[in-house]
Amino acid sequence: MSRYSHHDVNIDDLKYYCFWCSGPKKWEITYIEFDLALHILENHRMDTVKVPIGRGNMEKRIDYMIDQCKQLTLLVRANPEKKTEMTA
Repeated sequence: MSRYSHHDVNIDDLKYYCFWCSGPKKWEITYIEFDLALHILENHRMDTVKVPIGRGNMEKRIDYMIDQCKQLTLLVRANPEKKTEMTA
């Protein structure tokens, strides 16, 4: 038997906003980490070139972008009233 039961994890804690999407829809769509990687690859491929990590392959760039999305999501969850300020 597993040490953790399925009740220990809230599925909403595993969903993240996309930092690179813009407009009000930015806050309507959340992605699990795997889907976020696919979303970034499909919709924000050119933005991966602009991430400030120096030299790195696509996988490292997408990992960096996912980390940024996780930080944004945690910030928004802690301060929901800041959503309007963060909408680009």
